[in-house]
Amino acid sequence: MEAKIKSSHHSGICCAEGYKSVFHSLRCVWCYSSLASPSHEKLESIPFLGEGTYGKVAKCLEMSTQKHVAIKIVKKDFEDAGEDEIKALIELSKIDADKYNLVKFVEWFHHNNHVCIVFDMLDQSLYDYLEKRGFRPLSLRTIRCLAWQLLVALSGLKKINMVHFDIKPDNIMLVDQNAEPLRLKLIDFGLAEKVEDLEMGIRIQNICFRAPEVMLGLPLDERLDMWTVGYVLGMLYAGFYFYPQDSEYNIIRALKVDDFDFWSFDELKGLYSEKNEAQKVEEFMDLLKRMLEVDPNKRISPDEALQHPLFKLGKKRPQTPKEPWANIFCPLFKTYGARLALLDGQLFLLRVTRASPWSLNFRNDL
Repeated sequence: MEAKIKSSHHSGICCAEGYKSVFHSLRCVWCYSSLASPSHEKLESIPFLGEGTYGKVAKCLEMSTQKHVAIKIVKKDFEDAGEDEIKALIELSKIDADKYNLVKFVEWFHHNNHVCIVFDMLDQSLYDYLEKRGFRPLSLRTIRCLAWQLLVALSGLKKINMVHFDIKPDNIMLVDQNAEPLRLKLIDFGLAEKVEDLEMGIRIQNICFRAPEVMLGLPLDERLDMWTVGYVLGMLYAGFYFYPQDSEYNIIRALKVDDFDFWSFDELKGLYSEKNEAQKVEEFMDLLKRMLEVDPNKRISPDEALQHPLFKLGKKRPQTPKEPWANIFCPLFKTYGARLALLDGQLFLLRVTRASPWSLNFRNDL
């Protein structure tokens, strides 16, 4: 059913930023639900949980059930972004959120001209979990558990032709680390798009997790999420970002220039010291290479990844790639007619333009 936002008639709460204390003493009415009939349950505010570019998240108590929920309060300047997220969440409701490890969308409404989106309450982000551990590398057993769940999430998104576009440790939530250790859900669909709505040349992925096809301005689809999940898993294994983080220029240079400080799969494999896990390390490196395949046409799919030997016992171990990632970047340039050129000491990307697909432009502003 097409969703339509209706405003709450609750009296406004004034503050300088317009949203800072919007829930501090709130008793609001849930105005409309796209998933069920309209309700009139009261909410009691508890503290804010966090803040992002588009707004804040408050922990609230539904008075009738005494159940905690998380409510994302979108800043007034980003109302369109909030409504775009609602559209994505309504699309997401076509599949089973629990089965596919996706955040459960409960309700949405308007309050004081803010778009408010209600979700099930979750525990902590993967980033917060890592921070508490001092960002030490996770065990391969833990990574394997997280990898399976993330791949299931990608499988669900693929079923509805949706791209998340912003997968990172901040947007991966642990459901309840005490009751259900390591169970996770993917959250924050504020940048999500249907595959058919994606445009070339957009730059909205976090640069640390940006897929090569995004950097190169090439056609995009759901396979870019697979690259990002692969990079997250590699980071969990290594305990650090193994790409440069300052610019696309340096990322491309790291992938292309032989003498740049960059990690090969063999070097990453050597980081793991548990000899009795050698076979699983080999299998993990093989899966990582397939997820981080630079040419999206050759990148492993979610369903294929879920059948990988890493997730099976007693299987023959796959071959581990020995070449650095720089050597596997070249096929993408060949496939799409893009090239790198070193001119006057600067690395330039020869990019096929959208307006004139047969002409090439020099770019060094990566």
